Amino acid sequence: MKQFGLDVVRDLKRMFDYQVLQITLVLSIVFALMMALLRDIDVVHFISLSVFIVPVIMFSIASFLRKEDHAGGLDRSTCEKPWRVLGVHTVSALIVETIPFLLYSIILLLVRDVPFSFPLYFLTYYAGATLHVLIAAYLAMTSKTMRQLAYGYIVYVLVFSMTPILYANGIIPFAFQYWMLISPAYVSGLLIDNVLTGFQFSSTWLIVLAACLQVVEIVLLFTVALIPLYRRHHCAAEEAKSDNPVNHH
Repeated sequence: MKQFGLDVVRDLKRMFDYQVLQITLVLSIVFALMMALLRDIDVVHFISLSVFIVPVIMFSIASFLRKEDHAGGLDRSTCEKPWRVLGVHTVSALIVETIPFLLYSIILLLVRDVPFSFPLYFLTYYAGATLHVLIAAYLAMTSKTMRQLAYGYIVYVLVFSMTPILYANGIIPFAFQYWMLISPAYVSGLLIDNVLTGFQFSSTWLIVLAACLQVVEIVLLFTVALIPLYRRHHCAAEEAKSDNPVNHH
């Protein structure tokens, strides 16, 4: 456990070097100020940016840079325990996501005076953030170049992340809400929106389904997608190094 904590600290330092932490801090301060000053705009829109869009862009870039720097592994035995490496990267990303969470919580409680359950807000925020951190890792691991990565998160943001915001503003018809369950952002946004509204406006079965879908997506992404991808790319690179005669001198 101690080594896990040290690896998380090391990964946070790496994200500082990649300027992910600094950019997240600046964006969070800007969004928090806008949330406090622009009273006519729903606070959920700002939270959506920090949970569905910013993590996908920022952490996919960080994951891609780790891969380019050959910094994905944390010790020599990572091929045998990719879950640990991915766990470290996920936890460090969620620690960075705590910056907007704390700033927005202050605004919600002290400035906007939004009546909501803080424990439920905490749970839905970090569930959504975890899902999108894993999506960011998947985009990075399946992209061979930075251009492919850019295309990947642009498509995700435009197709999946913007649809909940458009729906919340009445641009997408109500009848399409069930089709949008295929969007991880919509699933996360539905839960956060019901919490921050202060009352349950969605059907109970829809909320339960959204919560179950979110858990299933997190588990499948981590176990079925990311772990095999990590083994395929990182372990293959390690085997190639070991087979290189230069490494035996």
